[in-house]
Amino acid sequence: MRFALVLPLMACGLQSATAPGGLLCDRIHVTSGDLAADLAAAKPNDCVILTTGTYTGAFELPVDVSLAGATNSTVLLKGDGSGKPVLTIRGGRRSTVRGVKIDSSGGNGVAIDPGPANLVGVVVAGNTSHDALTSTCTRGACEEVVLEDCELGTSTVGLLVSGGRVRMVRGNISGMGGSALSDGSGVVASSGADVKLEQVTIENNAQVGVLVDGAATHVTLDQSVVRGNLERGVWIQSSDGGVSITGGAITGNRLVGVGIRESEAVRLTGVEISGTQLVEVPTGIAQKENVGDGVGLFTGARDVVLDMVRATSNGRAQILADACGPGIRVTAPEVSGGQFRIVVQRGAATVDAPAALVDDPGRVLATKSEKVPVAQQ
Repeated sequence: MRFALVLPLMACGLQSATAPGGLLCDRIHVTSGDLAADLAAAKPNDCVILTTGTYTGAFELPVDVSLAGATNSTVLLKGDGSGKPVLTIRGGRRSTVRGVKIDSSGGNGVAIDPGPANLVGVVVAGNTSHDALTSTCTRGACEEVVLEDCELGTSTVGLLVSGGRVRMVRGNISGMGGSALSDGSGVVASSGADVKLEQVTIENNAQVGVLVDGAATHVTLDQSVVRGNLERGVWIQSSDGGVSITGGAITGNRLVGVGIRESEAVRLTGVEISGTQLVEVPTGIAQKENVGDGVGLFTGARDVVLDMVRATSNGRAQILADACGPGIRVTAPEVSGGQFRIVVQRGAATVDAPAALVDDPGRVLATKSEKVPVAQQ
């Protein structure tokens, strides 16, 4: 029999629990003790329901098994100090994790390889020594991992996707830090990943809000907010897989709101890019310049369309085209505030932008557009 309803259940030791709605289960097991053993014993299409408590270990969710906190429970999964992920998911179409908190202090919070999997209302946070959630696809067909209403907090990287497919709906990614490659970024998509962010807030990370890297990597942001990140809002490099940003806001980041380098097939439509903060950048011996642009189109950026983009009150230029390639089009922009509106420099003669909005600063503006190192998975 399959259960897709709320049921009162009884764990060993006669501790009662109620399974949350939204699960599809052939069999339901309630645990308040040895979670590792219960997961190992679970069969495809089983659901394991957790009662209130802290569960310590390096847990593995088998294919097509679901894991959830009981209704009105407070469940924390915590690493055992081995350095292994707190929860490893071997994906299947019935693989769901719902309503649990995961402490990523002692190991990556969640590791998924491969999908599919569904995470609903999952909270991951710890310290800046491990990633919150990683999704990789290193073999066979890559099926989608879906995150709904999840929060990825203090860790090294919030969402790290290498070659996998992830769709995140609503939720928050914030507070990333650390000192190794890619550490401190909210989202890192690389190695041909396909990432969709829908109504997600990515904020207050020590490095890049959303970092897109590598051939065939494809990322879309739809009605999402990227704000308060200390080293670029959205940064796209060496990517030809296509990036689309529609609606939403990219605001209050440092250095550049959206930066594009050596990449193509990028579309920004109806997005607000504002309030980029100035950062003092060395330009020579004992020389510095304040850099803080709304959109930066740098070396090798080509086939980029900015349509109805509202670039306002960014610290320096609202849109800067610097040594970029062909196929740059700026249509129906709203640009105001800052020091300059649209600046085209260093051979960017192929930029199609309203001439009346192009300003001449009388000098070449300094940039900080080197590639951001990305750790290989």
